[in-house]
Amino acid sequence: MVDRDGAGASGTTVDRHGATGSADWNAAGRPPGRRSCGRACRAAAYALAGAGMESLFTSTRLSRAAGALRPSGPSSAWMLPIYGLALPLFEPMHDRVRGRPAWQRGAVYASGIMGVEVITGWLLRRATGRCPWDYAGRTRWDLAGLTRLDYAPFWALAGLAAEHLHDAMTGSAPCGVPHARPTSRPPGALQSAAVGR
Repeated sequence: MVDRDGAGASGTTVDRHGATGSADWNAAGRPPGRRSCGRACRAAAYALAGAGMESLFTSTRLSRAAGALRPSGPSSAWMLPIYGLALPLFEPMHDRVRGRPAWQRGAVYASGIMGVEVITGWLLRRATGRCPWDYAGRTRWDLAGLTRLDYAPFWALAGLAAEHLHDAMTGSAPCGVPHARPTSRPPGALQSAAVGR
């Protein structure tokens, strides 16, 4: 049931494509009362989450190879600001591909993460003489020792996991869950869309 302003009995609106949503959602895609974490807070969260993920992954790999528990921390202190780059790089990309299937989003994230790995690794190698995660000689899938193509699935999963962190910190609707579109059109436009249907 749609009333003359294009709003249903439950407070939903209908646009010209037939998509419905609640007028209570704001223009940032957040429900009322949800406040986002600040930029510095989010950058720190990405840095800590990335360091934790790296420690878990490396510790698991080393422990399996040694047959005993081998805890390991991040490969370098440089990793914290590098993981913090998720704020200016990952968040905008996540918002751009939010409506895409998971496999497409994962492919975008894996490509982006490996690209950042190559660029930052090359810069660190030029500045300090070494890359903290030098893969040279470890596998035939490495590119100049700066990234590993066989790690693409892991980076894709890491990106998909980071989506939930981003959404939790900004109060956005999770990927795959349709949220309401803000009611920015005048009542007349919504009425015309409703009548046209």
